[in-house]
Amino acid sequence: MNKLRFIALLGSALLRSVMLWAILPVISNACPLGEGSAFKPLQTPAPFIYHSQGAHPFSLIEPTNFAINNLGQLVVIDSEAGQVKIVTLQGQELTYFATHGSSPGQLLNAKGLALDEKGSIFIADTGNHRIQRFDTEGRLIKTWGQWGYGDGQLNSPTGIAVDQQFVYVSDTGNNRIVVFNKKGQFIRSFGSFGDGDKNFNQPLGIATDGYGNVYIADSQNNKIKKYSRHGQFYHAWGAGGHLPGQLSVPYGITVYQGLLYIAELGNHRIQVFKENGEYFRALSLDHIDTTQDDSKIAPINSADIRVHYPASFAISANGQYTIACEPQAIRCNAYREGKRLATAIMEDSTRWEFGPSGQHYASSIAVVDGVIAVLNAEEHSIALFERTQIGNVQFVSTVGGFGQQAGLFKSPTSVAISHAGHVLAVSDSHNHRIQLFNIIKNSQGVLTGVTFKMSLGHFGHAVGQFNTPTKIQFDEVDNLHVLDFNNQRIQIFDKKFIFSQSYPLPSAGNASIIVSDFLFVNKNKKMFINPSSKVLAIVDKNNNLEQKLGERSIKNRKRQMQEDRFVSPSHMAVDKDNNIYITDQGSQKVKKFNAKGDYVTAWGQWGSGNGEFYKPKGIAIDKGIVYVVDYGNYRVQQLSVEGVFLGEFMIGQRRLIAQQ
Repeated sequence: MNKLRFIALLGSALLRSVMLWAILPVISNACPLGEGSAFKPLQTPAPFIYHSQGAHPFSLIEPTNFAINNLGQLVVIDSEAGQVKIVTLQGQELTYFATHGSSPGQLLNAKGLALDEKGSIFIADTGNHRIQRFDTEGRLIKTWGQWGYGDGQLNSPTGIAVDQQFVYVSDTGNNRIVVFNKKGQFIRSFGSFGDGDKNFNQPLGIATDGYGNVYIADSQNNKIKKYSRHGQFYHAWGAGGHLPGQLSVPYGITVYQGLLYIAELGNHRIQVFKENGEYFRALSLDHIDTTQDDSKIAPINSADIRVHYPASFAISANGQYTIACEPQAIRCNAYREGKRLATAIMEDSTRWEFGPSGQHYASSIAVVDGVIAVLNAEEHSIALFERTQIGNVQFVSTVGGFGQQAGLFKSPTSVAISHAGHVLAVSDSHNHRIQLFNIIKNSQGVLTGVTFKMSLGHFGHAVGQFNTPTKIQFDEVDNLHVLDFNNQRIQIFDKKFIFSQSYPLPSAGNASIIVSDFLFVNKNKKMFINPSSKVLAIVDKNNNLEQKLGERSIKNRKRQMQEDRFVSPSHMAVDKDNNIYITDQGSQKVKKFNAKGDYVTAWGQWGSGNGEFYKPKGIAIDKGIVYVVDYGNYRVQQLSVEGVFLGEFMIGQRRLIAQQ
C-alpha cells in the first residue's frame, strides 16, 4: 500500500438530486503524493468495479461531503457505499464504519455530515429521512426522524450543522430548517417554500459560526440567508448570475475566521463573503491563500485545475490545509499552505478541452417520429433536433432559459413527447411545475420549433400540486404521468392535462423516495429504478411487485461485474417488442432485457469512440433507432437495437464550437 492513498479516498461523484442526484462510480488506484504534484487522468479509467481482485476498503464510490475533525483528520461520507471513512490530512487510512441500508446505523444516500466540539459525527441520512449520531469510533449513539411534513419529521434532509446545543438540518424536501437538540428532540422549525427572505427553495448547505448565527444556502433562490439559532431572520444576500457576489446554485458553506466560503455548483467557483453579506473575493482553486488579495492569486488553469461543480470546501483549524471537492469531475483537490498538494482525478472525459463553463451537459432525451428533444439542465433549456435520415440529425432551435416566467426553467429534469407528436412536456423541477409546449411543423412536415402551451401545478402537497417533480412519461393513450419526487407519488393527467389520479411509489418503506425513473413496459406493467439499491422493479397495473432486475454489485467489498447487474442505472427505454434498455452509467454500458425481464445483451465501454460512452444517461427509441445521451462526451449517439453504431450528433458547447 502506498503511504498516501489520498486518491483512493477522495475520488468522487455527485448527488442525484433533488437537482443534484446523479451518482457516478470511481476507480481506485493509489499513487504517490508530493507537494506541487497533480495526478493525471488515468489511461484507462474504467470504474474499479472491474477489478477482479476486489477494491481496497478505503476506495470510494460517491463521497458527497466531508469535515475536518479536531484531531486534524478528514471524515468523509460515502453516500453510495453507505459508509463514513476517516483518514489523516496526509492521507493515512484510519477507520471506516456503517453500511448501506435502512436499519439503525446504516445509511441510504446520505448527503450531510457535521462534527460537534467533541468529535461526535452527525449525519443527514437523506434516503432514510432521518438524522443519525455516531461517536468518534463510529458507534451509533442515536437515530431520530422519519419521512413527513410534521414537527420533527423530515423529507430528504441534506445539510446539517451543529453547535454546543443544537443540531440544524436543511430539510430540503420540505423547504425549511429544522432544529433539534443533540438528543434528537424537536425544538423548532422555520421557513417554507417561496422566494422571499424568510422562504426557501431547496435549502442545501448550512453552517454555524459559533456565535449563535446560522447560514443557509438557499440553492434555487441563489441566496445565502442568515438567521439566529432561534430562527430569527437577520439578512439575505445574493442573486442569480455569474458576476462577483452573484450566485448559481450555492451548496457548501464553510465559516472560517469571520469569513463565509460558498461552494457554487453552477458557477464552478468558491466565493468568499463577510458575515454581513459583503462580497470579499473569489478563490481560484489552483492557488488558495487566505491572506492575499485577488490580484495575487494565480488564475485558474483550465487545462489543469478546471474547477468544476465544487460542492464542499473546508479549511483546517490551523489554516494549513484546504480541501475542495469537485464531485462531478470525480476528484478532490488538497492544498497545504497555498500550494496544491494533490489533484485526485478518478475519471476524466476526453472532451475536457472545451472547458467546464460551456454548459455542455445533457441528461434526458425524448424522440417521436424524428423529433428529438434533449434536456440540458446546466443551461435550463431544451434543444430541438430533427432526424432527416438515419445518422443525419439537424439542429432546429432551443427553448427555455433560467427563470420563473412561462417558458423558462429552474433545473429541469425530464422531457417527454406525446405519442401523437404534438406536445412537448418538461418537468420544471425547482419551479415545481410541468410546462407544456406545442410542437410546430410547416406545411411540408418539417419541424420549425415549439410554442408555449400551458403550465401544470405549483408547489404543494394537494392533488395537482408538486414538490420537485422529476421524471415524466406519456403512456400509450397519452396520459401524462409525473414522478412527484418529494411527495412520494406519481400523479396522472389526462389528454387534456386535467388531474386524473395519483398513486404512491411502489417501493416499501422510507426508501421509496429514491425512485429516480419509471417506464411503461406495456399497458399492464411499469418499471422503476431505485438507484440506491441498484434494483429495477417491474410492477403490474395494480402496482404490485412482479419482478426485480439487478441487485447491488458490491458484495463483501468485492467489485466483480456481472452483466445482468447494475453499477449505477440511470434511464430506461422500451422498443416495440417490449424489450427493455437501461443505461448503466457506472459500467459505461447499455443493457438489454427482453419483455420477461431476462438479460439479453450489453454493449459499450469507456471511451469517446463510436459506441463508447462516458456516463450514458438518457435513452429513447424511435423507429428502431436507439438514442443515448453520452453525457461526458457531450453528444447523442444513435445505435441499432443490436448496438451497432449508426451516427452521432453533438450537443451543448461541442455543437456551438463545431458551428463556428
